[in-house]
Amino acid sequence: MVYLLCLRTFQERVFARRTLSFLDLVPDVARPGDPCPKSLYWVCQQTWWYDYHPDPTVTTESCRSLYQGVTDVWLSQGHRWPNFYRYLKLCESYSERVFTSDSDVVIAFAGAATLLAKSFPGGILYGLPVIFFDIALLWNYSGSACAKRPWDATSDESNRPPSWSWMSWRGRLDTINQAHVFEGMACADDPEEIVYNIPSTVVITPLVQWYFTGVGGAQIAIANEYHKYKHFAQDGESAPPPGWIRAESSSSSSDSERENVYITPAAPRFEFRFPIPLVDSSCSEITIPMPISNRITCQAEHAYFYLRQIKPIGHLEPILLHILDTMRESSGVIRLPGDWHESHLETEMGVELIAISTESRAKYELYHDDYFPREHRKPNGIWDLYNVLWIEWTDGVAYRKAVGQVTKAAWEAADRELIDVVLG
Repeated sequence: MVYLLCLRTFQERVFARRTLSFLDLVPDVARPGDPCPKSLYWVCQQTWWYDYHPDPTVTTESCRSLYQGVTDVWLSQGHRWPNFYRYLKLCESYSERVFTSDSDVVIAFAGAATLLAKSFPGGILYGLPVIFFDIALLWNYSGSACAKRPWDATSDESNRPPSWSWMSWRGRLDTINQAHVFEGMACADDPEEIVYNIPSTVVITPLVQWYFTGVGGAQIAIANEYHKYKHFAQDGESAPPPGWIRAESSSSSSDSERENVYITPAAPRFEFRFPIPLVDSSCSEITIPMPISNRITCQAEHAYFYLRQIKPIGHLEPILLHILDTMRESSGVIRLPGDWHESHLETEMGVELIAISTESRAKYELYHDDYFPREHRKPNGIWDLYNVLWIEWTDGVAYRKAVGQVTKAAWEAADRELIDVVLG
């Protein structure tokens, strides 16, 4: 019964159209000496109200900031388009939660997956949206409080979160990297919808076609189609896909700076650099993947590199590892959660990497820019990179160890080979 209450509390808090909470607010972190009053907190869909108990010694603004923007974390019932940023915020709110039974973590997220499927074409596969699959695969955790979720061997194997899903870990998700990608395709006039006001330059291009196993053993393609209409970013003549309108960017200030953008009634207040696929509003059925296994397959290029710890890191920070080529030249970076305090990280080790996508981004958007070889950066400051998974094999199945980035020059100079990958 406790387990059911845990799941119900999470589901109702996220998806209820109306909630009423009685709270004892904690002191404002900026003014630790001020106690905050009791409050009544009422959320109704996208709007919220609050009523503080009278206390002349405390300013309500010092406590109000603690809840400002909370409702933005939860999904709106009215969204009709795949808002990747809100998906990330939902994952952040979920990833640190401790459930009575960690082996039911996939079931616990089922309600979110069902709701997201109403606006995300292809639905959600083990916590990852099918339409943004290659971007979603780039998840990472930060801090020392991260840990792999334990698994009860008596539970249904198909409900086990695979190594490629963020649900296989518990802790604080670091989604800023993925949010940059979303900002590279959309911008909003609401500052809470986008992390930074500076438009992102990040562009990710898939390299592999992933498949999951459906009923009867059928191999079903994961329709990772967020980039399907990317060519419209340079095409100002062809008719946009249904549901989309070409317009002039609201940020254009002169004729010489005019930029075409794409808008849709499904996403008011947003401008897109290119259209993204939308759920067919005429379709009454919700698309939800029905895998019989948590393994996915693909053909991908693999290569062997070396890892070496860059420098000792505090226990609250992620561990940074240099990716080195066979000549021991710096080629990129892999970041591990802060709980990886294994002795072998202090020495150089050989690893197998597979490339899953390419990426370009500006210098200011690249984490740990100083650890990438400067000579591999373009004169205009843009980095061309390969997103790679560090994998290890057990009984013919590969498991994700970490995600990293290798410069284009280093990857293409490596001894690469196309292999079949079963990722569990």
